[in-house]
Amino acid sequence: MSGSTFCVNPADFNNGWASCYQICGTQPVGNCIPSGGVDDINSNTSCCSGASVPGSAWCLNPADWNNGWKTCIQICQ
Repeated sequence: MSGSTFCVNPADFNNGWASCYQICGTQPVGNCIPSGGVDDINSNTSCCSGASVPGSAWCLNPADWNNGWKTCIQICQ
């Protein structure tokens, strides 16, 4: 997902990427993510059902939780 790259060591960003991770999302069907797919919480995509599986949200960078949601995802219901 665009913009979701997180590096444990910020110096690795664009410099070898050794400690970096990125979220892979589910390909949209039409304009939304189908049931069971990975959706970004930041609303670049959205679940077709309009809901996510309770408790399925997590963030690569825990600091993003309720703070911009940049590296956070959820599973669509």
